[in-house]
Amino acid sequence: LTVITRAGLGDYCCPPTGLAKLWNNIPGNKKVGNPGAKIDIPLGFLPEGTFTAKVYADAPDAHYLTNPQAYSITEQTVSSADSLHVRMAPGGGFAISFEACK
Repeated sequence: LTVITRAGLGDYCCPPTGLAKLWNNIPGNKKVGNPGAKIDIPLGFLPEGTFTAKVYADAPDAHYLTNPQAYSITEQTVSSADSLHVRMAPGGGFAISFEACK
């Protein structure tokens, strides 16, 4: 079962995919040529508990034409009641990994 957490018709899709019971990735991709986007990802698909979310996202100066390899990696503690806020550069994307807190 795949749950689409956020999507923009013709722009981006955020399907979570299970790699293990408590480890998920959400790949995101903005099609080349479109302006960047700021999206909110509700985490209601997470099971009960707290998780470390590791976000691999476009850097503020990222752009598919001028700076395509600029990215940042951040971590924060989240639960199913939270949402993550991700910025995608034009032609950019992101990935988020979740690991259960011990």
